Amino acid sequence: MKKKFIIPVFILFNFCCFSQPKITVTPPFFDFGEVSGGKIVSGEIFFENLDPDTVKITFRSNCESIFMPMKKVFINPSKSLMVRFEMSTKEFKGDISKELDIYTNDNNSDKILFQIKGKVLSPSEKESDDEVFIFKRILDEKTLNDNRIISLFSFRSCHKCLETSKELSKLSRKMNATFYYYPLEYAENKKNLFNISKELDVFPNVPLVIYLGDFFDGYDKINKFIEKNQSLTNISNTSKIKDKSK
Repeated sequence: MKKKFIIPVFILFNFCCFSQPKITVTPPFFDFGEVSGGKIVSGEIFFENLDPDTVKITFRSNCESIFMPMKKVFINPSKSLMVRFEMSTKEFKGDISKELDIYTNDNNSDKILFQIKGKVLSPSEKESDDEVFIFKRILDEKTLNDNRIISLFSFRSCHKCLETSKELSKLSRKMNATFYYYPLEYAENKKNLFNISKELDVFPNVPLVIYLGDFFDGYDKINKFIEKNQSLTNISNTSKIKDKSK
């Protein structure tokens, strides 16, 4: 009789201890890289409700510089939602890290700490006002084949990707080109990447660089692309890079 009682209790204990969170948050943190002091940085948080019930989410922060247009949201079962936030860097200088508290009615993850970090520079430290262009739009074939444009697809939450973007930004100025950065946190840019994969008949690795219609996916190929072009001082606007750094 005792054995029959112990087994159900043991099963219930395991279920409570090892049940998975019903709310997923992407990305786990936001790194805005380097910005001039006073600039307003913005980002997006994606939530997915894996619970059969509606989930309630509220946002709080002890940092007055963080602004949330929506203080409270509800997500229906098996649905997802994107929430946008903004943060003013006016009061900061140097490396910063701030937290946004996310509260839910999910017992497995009733409080989530979302970190916002980066480096705030004084105006004199900023190399150029056009260091990085961040775009949120549909890509067209003209942009992909333009010899005046270097395009990068990556996640802004990836620190190594941000370092790569800085190198590409410097390279673009040397090549008299424009650097377009397409963060994959935006749904539009994920669609762009999907359409590119259909053209390639394969899904490329990220980060992904596109120049003159050629694709350089992964850090090794991108680094070879940067190294090859860093030594060039005069680049013709009609030149075409054939080497795909295989």
